[in-house]
Amino acid sequence: MGEVGMSLLFKNVGAATGKGDLSIDGEEFEIKGEGATLGDKPISLSSVINDKMGKFDITVLGGKGGIEHNGKKYSMNSFSQLISDAYSLTKDKEEFKNVFKDILINDNKLGNSVDLLFDKINFSSPESIQNNVSLMNFIRYSSKEGFKHFLTHDFGTNGPNTGEYIYVKGSPEEMANQLQLSGAKFERLTPNNLRPRIGFNKRLVNEE
Repeated sequence: MGEVGMSLLFKNVGAATGKGDLSIDGEEFEIKGEGATLGDKPISLSSVINDKMGKFDITVLGGKGGIEHNGKKYSMNSFSQLISDAYSLTKDKEEFKNVFKDILINDNKLGNSVDLLFDKINFSSPESIQNNVSLMNFIRYSSKEGFKHFLTHDFGTNGPNTGEYIYVKGSPEEMANQLQLSGAKFERLTPNNLRPRIGFNKRLVNEE
């Protein structure tokens, strides 16, 4: 209904010309409501993380068992905090980053989007890990779909439904940068969700 309304209200907004929901001045325009998945659903990576990051004393138990590192327990959605803590304690920080990058590229299937943002991650900051991995997933999605305009709004199941929205445009990397500057929020990362949903719900987080 929102898409129909926009096409009626704005002269430069019309029916989709490609895979997007609508078009703006003939370019694809993608719209996502509260808690929307950005393309393909998340991949379960608990076993991969155990196999590849076990040497850093990281063990994903799953469910209420959460994650353990060096005898310390974390909830599943405290994954960014665990990665930051494990990085600070390991002696081989470059190998740690290489393994994490490999998981993001090859196991989480984020591909070339990882190279665009990986060096921007401050591993001493859980918020930086959370935000940059989330934006990598957005870049993967927008690159695959080919849209140059993106709008996310807060209407949907469990959404605030206040009319808040964020609109960005440009290349996938430019849109990701605009999302970061605008304070876009994403689901917390977990070992089985490194492709978080975007939204406005108070349970979602951004880099502050």
